[in-house]
Amino acid sequence: MIPLVEVICPHCGARGEVMLPLLGAIVIGPCPNCHELVCVFCGRALPLRKDIILEGTPTEKREHILQVLRKFLDERVDELVHQMTHEEVEQIVNDADARDELLMDEPDELFLDEPRVLASPRANGDAITQAEVEDFVKSDLPHIDNRHYFKAIFD
Repeated sequence: MIPLVEVICPHCGARGEVMLPLLGAIVIGPCPNCHELVCVFCGRALPLRKDIILEGTPTEKREHILQVLRKFLDERVDELVHQMTHEEVEQIVNDADARDELLMDEPDELFLDEPRVLASPRANGDAITQAEVEDFVKSDLPHIDNRHYFKAIFD
């Protein structure tokens, strides 16, 4: 399965699916609907100014892309900070302490070398194949109680 992520064009609102880029990748391309440029980062399509990207100097292009990414990251960090309660922060610290203790004993139980990514729902409504069920049972099911594995897939 090819992992896909749904993105929304910030220029025209068109929805589409793109192949999930590698973690931390920055992908620049045109919207297939309005042909404006977007930057896909962390599963979001961010607006770019086509005139700067096509005709700007390397410094102008760099600064524009950084400005767009900074705005996105500022918004995400603000959301996170405003949503966190004192109890949640304490739980994060306690979980980190517990994880550090467990890492000394059983590191393979906490983390996988490569978290798996779920593909988007099937557009054609086809049933899941037997091979996909077997792959799930072999690869995912043994880790169903591992919260780090679960978060890597669903967060």
